[in-house]
Amino acid sequence: MQINDNIPLINLIILFVCTLIVGSLLVLPIYRFDYKHFKKSKLFIKMFFWIPIFLVFLAVLYSSNLDRTIFLALLMVLSFLEFRLKQRRAENKVILRIFFALFVIGLAHFFLLGLFYNKYIVNLLITLCFASVLSDVFAFLIGKSIGTHNLPEWINNSKTWEGVVGQIIGSLFGVMLVNYFVTPVASFWIFLPIGIGCAVGDLANSFAKKDAHIKYWSKAIPQHGGFIDRLSSIAFSAFFVFYFLVLTRLL
Repeated sequence: MQINDNIPLINLIILFVCTLIVGSLLVLPIYRFDYKHFKKSKLFIKMFFWIPIFLVFLAVLYSSNLDRTIFLALLMVLSFLEFRLKQRRAENKVILRIFFALFVIGLAHFFLLGLFYNKYIVNLLITLCFASVLSDVFAFLIGKSIGTHNLPEWINNSKTWEGVVGQIIGSLFGVMLVNYFVTPVASFWIFLPIGIGCAVGDLANSFAKKDAHIKYWSKAIPQHGGFIDRLSSIAFSAFFVFYFLVLTRLL
C-alpha cells in the first residue's frame, strides 16, 4: 500500500452518492416499486440520515490527529451516557457491561491505528468505514431478499445467517470500490477482518439489546438508533483490522 496524501475528495463524494442512489433502487422492490410509499417509510429516513453522517465523516477525515482523538473521546462519552441510561433499567447488568467494555476496547483501536499506522490513517479510515457501511447494507439486503435461516432466538431471530454472510460480501465490495475509485488499500484480504468484525459487532449488539429488552440504545440518530447502535459494527472491525495488520505486516 502506498501513501496517498491527496485523497481525491470528489471521487469519495461521487462514490457515496452513487452508493446511496443504488441502495435506494435496490430497496424499492421491498416496497413493490412504490416510490411514494418508500419515501414515507422509516427506511427512507434511515438512508437520508447517511448524508449528515457522511459529512461528519468527511470533517473527521480531513481533521488533525488531535481533532480525531478528541472526536473519538466524544463518541465514547456519548456512548457511555447511552449505556448508563439503559443499564439502570436492565435486569442482567453483567452482559451489558461485558458488551460495552468490548465495544469501548474496539473503538480504542481507532486510536491505536492512528498511533501505529499514522502515515496510512486516512486510507485506513476510508477503507474501514466505507467497507463496514457496505457490510451492514448487504446484510440488510441479502437478509431481506433471500434470508431463510434465522439466527438463534437468544441472539436475534429476526436476523438470518444469510445476512451474516452478506456482511462479509458487502465488506469485499466496499474494499474493492474504495481501492478502484478512491485510494489504494493495504490488501484485498482486509475485507475479511472488516466483514468478520462487522458481523461480530452486530451480533454482540443484538445479543446485548435483546438481553436488556431494548430496540435501540437511544434515538440520537433517527432510524439508526443511538451511537452504540451505529458504531458497534465498526468498533469491532477496527479491533480485527488492527491485529490483521499487525500479524500480516502489510504496512
